[in-house]
Amino acid sequence: MQVRRADRPQRSPLDDDHQRSPGAPNELLDIAERGRSMGIILIGAQQTASEVERRIVGNAAVRIVGRLDAAEAERAEYRFMPGSFRGRSTILAPGTMIVHQPDVPSPMMLTFPFPAWQIFLSRNRA
Repeated sequence: MQVRRADRPQRSPLDDDHQRSPGAPNELLDIAERGRSMGIILIGAQQTASEVERRIVGNAAVRIVGRLDAAEAERAEYRFMPGSFRGRSTILAPGTMIVHQPDVPSPMMLTFPFPAWQIFLSRNRA
């Protein structure tokens, strides 16, 4: 596979079907390990990070974690979070995420608001 540097970042969405296609895991690993230098941005979402190849998760610059099962929270893929955040991740409310990114030394907890239609629907019922 010959790759040239892109003039601007390239984005390619993937879903669970990538696991069924032959050669896909090797290509994803290659993109995860060398993609940034080629201007490729890989965005992945998985219910459990422990199910993804370790080198792909290890090359992630930004990590976003929602509510986790207690056993999943203790796995090596989540060691980037202090123990207090790993414990807190097991009781997160819907819409709450823990975000870890390189520019901030500690993970941040963010809460996304409910969609406007859901807010107005609850006001009308009251």
